[in-house]
Amino acid sequence: VNIDNIHLKLTSKIDKPLLLTFNSKVLSSVVTTLSISPKRYETNFIQTVLTLNHFNLDVLKRYWITCIITEKEHEIGRFILPLTFIITNQYIEKCIVYHNRKRVGECLIHLSKDQKHQAQQLEPQPPFNSLL
Repeated sequence: VNIDNIHLKLTSKIDKPLLLTFNSKVLSSVVTTLSISPKRYETNFIQTVLTLNHFNLDVLKRYWITCIITEKEHEIGRFILPLTFIITNQYIEKCIVYHNRKRVGECLIHLSKDQKHQAQQLEPQPPFNSLL
């Protein structure tokens, strides 16, 4: 199972490049992507493919992906991406962004209905938003 074309838009006061790391037991590897075109109050990430180890959807629904946002070596936020949205009929998943156990924002994940039923993939969608 692949999750393709993940788009993330962070709204924050940071105008420096940021890293977004995806980590999970169900991923074939840890994936890190660099932000593109950082501007004041807006940082965009595009990750094209996350490959999942398991093809059994009953197994996948019990796991999640930890997403960590860093500037250089400093973590500025993290959120949990539950994999239940792949198997349920939900096409938008809301994730809370935390830093030092405090809520600092939220992000929305958009899942394409057509791709969900055909190949469990994400289609390019408008980016999700988060406030840091």
